[in-house]
Amino acid sequence: MPLAVVTVGQNPFAAAWWMPVSKKPFRFAVAVDRRNHSLHLMRARRRASLNLLSFEHYKDVIETGYTSGRRYENKIARTSLHFVDAQCLPGTKVIAEADAIYELELLREVDSDDADHVLFVFDVVYSEVRKRPRQRQPLLFLGGHDLATVGERVRHRRRHAKRNRPPTRVNELERTPNEEAEEETKVSASGG
Repeated sequence: MPLAVVTVGQNPFAAAWWMPVSKKPFRFAVAVDRRNHSLHLMRARRRASLNLLSFEHYKDVIETGYTSGRRYENKIARTSLHFVDAQCLPGTKVIAEADAIYELELLREVDSDDADHVLFVFDVVYSEVRKRPRQRQPLLFLGGHDLATVGERVRHRRRHAKRNRPPTRVNELERTPNEEAEEETKVSASGG
């Protein structure tokens, strides 16, 4: 899944559960975990920006995902990213380094008491694409602690873990013994 940074006011957070839901009118949906401070901010502010960054910014994106706005009032200062004022939404920040920016106004909230996430549907009031998809290295969330882009993968750990270890770069995708055996069979069958 493409990983985005959603900014509510001056509070950025990493979001993997987002998607376009309409072309005309242009709309996005973003799911926010009930336990996140960002949920309360989203309900209060009713606007946000969705920022797509390249893989080179993965450490900052991780920081926005694991730093709580409840604990740190200024999450922006904990990253090396540059946040600037949105074009159409007063009080909302966008990321200067983003490859694409979408400014969003809340249309509808979809909430269910038995769900662990709340879905927000937004109208896109402004968009700016700075790099076309083929020109960028998308930041992809693979699940758990794994991020990737084309040809590269990173496994990250929380900063406050017992050992303060940096993310691990993985050159090849990890394969199971069965997948390795299948690959060897393909190579032998092709004469390589």
